[in-house]
Amino acid sequence: MKYLIASLFFVIIIINDTQAKKLKILGTYIDSNGDTINCKFKIPTYKTKNDEYKIDLTKIQHKIKAKRIQDNRNVTLKPKTIRGYEFGYNYNHYFFKSIDKKINKSAKKIFLQSIIDGKINLYTFHKKVYLSFGGLNSPSSVSASSTINIRYNRYFIEKEEGQVYKYNKKFFKTILVDLIADCPNVKNSYGTSDYDYENLYRILIEYNDCKE
Repeated sequence: MKYLIASLFFVIIIINDTQAKKLKILGTYIDSNGDTINCKFKIPTYKTKNDEYKIDLTKIQHKIKAKRIQDNRNVTLKPKTIRGYEFGYNYNHYFFKSIDKKINKSAKKIFLQSIIDGKINLYTFHKKVYLSFGGLNSPSSVSASSTINIRYNRYFIEKEEGQVYKYNKKFFKTILVDLIADCPNVKNSYGTSDYDYENLYRILIEYNDCKE
């Protein structure tokens, strides 16, 4: 079973998008035939108030650019053309899977970042909202050219390549109990859990361990 590192909380960051850059990172992708292709990805970033560059995960969920190692060919990889891709950066491992489900209004297929890979899979979709400030009415702590970038995650659950569920309170209180019913010990502990991400993560880890 594979457990991957991902952001767990809402993040509010003051940025200036004009100062972004792209990273070139070695990785692999799985094509439509199931073959693994070595490549070098071009990863977009954003710059934080502390002058740190972080990967802009919101920009690699619909497509990602890469150069194939075997023939130096530049390619644009999309969810409808490959099965997924992965790379490592700053001691973190990123794996994105092409999901053939309509989970938002803009796409039927999209790359979702895998957090837990097992009998029940947990994915995250990264979102961001911009709030711009300028002129005399700008807060003193934010320059006129700055943007408050509010980043947050939406979570999705899939059991054994089946239906993809959006994580919300209704799912946690109704559907989840059916998905874990074949592990009685996990189901019993679920009954005393509150609705939040940390409990969902714990329950899915316990369930996947139960099924190994």
